Amino acid sequence: MTPLQKISSLESITVGRDGLYLKAGIYCGVFLPQVPLEQGWNKNQYLEHLSLKAGLDQSGYLQSDAEIFSFQAQVFGE
Repeated sequence: MTPLQKISSLESITVGRDGLYLKAGIYCGVFLPQVPLEQGWNKNQYLEHLSLKAGLDQSGYLQSDAEIFSFQAQVFGE
């Protein structure tokens, strides 16, 4: 995995390339880059499911205290 980089704009997120880590107060959630591809999610769905995984409502990623970080990962097959 690469180091976490804070996202300054949601436009910079690329589905399938970027894993995401969401932190809002005491809540946090993470998805590896391949998860939205496997699930067939677009960017909005990716962010909504990440919010739910963190224990927030679907729009939790839009909260004023929410921070989103991206990372890349190399996935090895079996």
